[in-house]
Amino acid sequence: MNGVYIAVHGPGHRGVVLRPDRETCTAPPAEDAKCTTVSYEAFGRAITARMTAMGITGFGGPGLGVCASSQAGELDPSKLAMEIIDWRDADRAIHAVDAELRRWGVTGFAVAVLDDDCVVAEDR
Repeated sequence: MNGVYIAVHGPGHRGVVLRPDRETCTAPPAEDAKCTTVSYEAFGRAITARMTAMGITGFGGPGLGVCASSQAGELDPSKLAMEIIDWRDADRAIHAVDAELRRWGVTGFAVAVLDDDCVVAEDR
C-alpha cells in the first residue's frame, strides 16, 4: 500500500497491542488505571467513531499503515494507522487521532493518506 504516513505522538505511556492480556485496557482508562497497554481493536473503534462524528466519510479504518509490510510475520503496532483517502480530511483525522491518544493515554498512532507513491510526511 502506498501513500503518506503521518505519525501522531501522544502524551501518554501506553502502547497499542494486537493481542490483549489481562492488563490491557479495552475502554478509555481512568487516570489511575494500572494498564500499560490498550487494545488495538477497542482503540481503533474509538478513533473510527470520533472520525465519523466529525463527518469524515472517506476512510478505511485502522490498519497496516503505508510503507509497512506484513510479510515479516507479526504486525508491528507502531506501523498501524487510520487510513484516509482524501487530503482534505487529513487535519481532522489527525485531530481525531490526537484526541483519542490523549483520552486513552497512548504514546502514538498514525494517519495514512493513501496515494500512488510511498513517502514519509517529513520528506514533502
